[in-house]
Amino acid sequence: MAKKRVNITITEETQERILQYAKENHLQGGLSGAIEHIAWQVLKVKNAQSKGQTSIKVDNKWHTVIKGTKTIDEYREKQRFMEQKAAEFYNRHKEAVENWTEGEPVKVWFDMDDNLCIEYDSGNCWHYNEKGEWW
Repeated sequence: MAKKRVNITITEETQERILQYAKENHLQGGLSGAIEHIAWQVLKVKNAQSKGQTSIKVDNKWHTVIKGTKTIDEYREKQRFMEQKAAEFYNRHKEAVENWTEGEPVKVWFDMDDNLCIEYDSGNCWHYNEKGEWW
């Protein structure tokens, strides 16, 4: 079954409220984790995988998996860094390929070796080192 993607726009005030809800309920995964939890609990999303594999674009951005932050400011700083690097690496990769067929980024995370990983619409994932080299 194909993944179903949902585009939503969330104001900063709503983001703060969702992050507060996550903190009060001891949820992991920052904003995206809280949104996923709410989707499961309130909307009863069917056929989605419970391990964070659904792709949700927030404010026209991809799903960013952020782990290990202790404060909202730390979370936001890491999110900005990841989104900036992901956009940079995506654009560089797309420009280097004559016929780009991967589509747009849908999910971004760090692998166990701290390489930035991007999953694209195609379902393919690419790893990028700090220099932006991919494999």
